[in-house]
Amino acid sequence: MCYKSEDKITENGESAKDFIKKLIDRGHEAMIEHSSLSVKFIVDRGVSHELVRHRIASFA
Repeated sequence: MCYKSEDKITENGESAKDFIKKLIDRGHEAMIEHSSLSVKFIVDRGVSHELVRHRIASFA
C-alpha cells in the first residue's frame, strides 16, 4: 500500500527483485522485515502514531 505498485507486478518475478533492490539501495529495509502478516488499518493519525511507537509494531 505504501508504494501502490500493483500495476507493475510481472509474472516472472523480476519486478519483485527490482523492487527489493530499490528498497535496499534507499536504505528502506523496514519494508522487507515484514514476515507473517499484512493488515490495512484505516484509523486517525493519533491512533496510527500509538501503534507505531514501538519497533515490534512498526507498521508502514
